[in-house]
Amino acid sequence: MAKGRTVRAKTMRSRKGEAQKRPPARIGDGEKGFYIAVLSFAFALTAMLAHGANFDPTFSFDRWSTTTFGSHRTEPVAKSAIYARAMELDAKFDSRPYWHNSKLVAGEPTDRPTADLAIEHLIPCESGGKAIDHLDSNGKMSYGILQFQDWSEWERVSGISGNPENSDDSIRMAEWGIEHGMINHWGCARILGEIQE
Repeated sequence: MAKGRTVRAKTMRSRKGEAQKRPPARIGDGEKGFYIAVLSFAFALTAMLAHGANFDPTFSFDRWSTTTFGSHRTEPVAKSAIYARAMELDAKFDSRPYWHNSKLVAGEPTDRPTADLAIEHLIPCESGGKAIDHLDSNGKMSYGILQFQDWSEWERVSGISGNPENSDDSIRMAEWGIEHGMINHWGCARILGEIQE
């Protein structure tokens, strides 16, 4: 009986020793492919997010005011800064960054700093900062981060050309429109309380 146990114990120890001596298992081609696919997806997703956020590696927060939104700026603001501020408002208030400044009047011109501030509030409400195209409730297609429906007409009247899918072009066109009293073009301007009723 004791002899049988000793043989079994020796066998177990020898098997344990063999397992420790074996080289570690190698990663197969399938696993390598899986890791490469995961890393490729991560890089592609990072690039898409950076592109979708209109990433500008030269962007500096010094180019715009980061004070509370009750303040008025004195200089024009870079388009990427307007977009960045809009995304901050979106992160903080989702699609409802309500307007706490002087109301704008439809048909009355305004200055560029006020127009830029209005756009920062409109972007989260209109699209959440995503260049989306969809059929609106009035049966017309809406395009880009500021949901333009009649872009070609705005191009003709303003003399500004571009593409509503491009956030810089959309912001430039919206600046022109709001400066020329067309704040009522956006339904979100009423929802957010930007327009004097």
